[in-house]
Amino acid sequence: AEVLADAVARVTGVPDPYEGYAVGLLAAQLPDPKVQNYLLDTFGRPERVTACACERASEVTMPQVLHLMNSEGLASRVNDGDGRLALLLKSGAGDRAIVDQLFLASLSRRPTEDQWHAIEEALAAGGADRATIFRDLAWALLNSKEFLFGH
Repeated sequence: AEVLADAVARVTGVPDPYEGYAVGLLAAQLPDPKVQNYLLDTFGRPERVTACACERASEVTMPQVLHLMNSEGLASRVNDGDGRLALLLKSGAGDRAIVDQLFLASLSRRPTEDQWHAIEEALAAGGADRATIFRDLAWALLNSKEFLFGH
């Protein structure tokens, strides 16, 4: 849970606010397991009442899947005006540079040629504006198995 929360913060460029703690504190650094955070609770943050690793839940649950697909909190982080995507769009970077940066931040690799061509086609189709296409890409990367199981 903590690793996923920290990875989402890193990818989006928007730190998770933990009440009573400085902005930018990582979930893995939280000394208090009772700090309110839906993502941490949903993804199996342990109560830390024993030293046993068995305290941590590892099975995938429906609330976890629904949270990633529909979370207002996750959407607001992807759309944040000071987040990674907004800064990339404001920088004037080209489409390929933005795609590369999103892939590197989330998957630690560049897109394959097939992935790049699919994104290029979506950008050329003109059905949505450029920012929307990149927001959808960022959302898809955060929901990919490669991201979720690579962190």
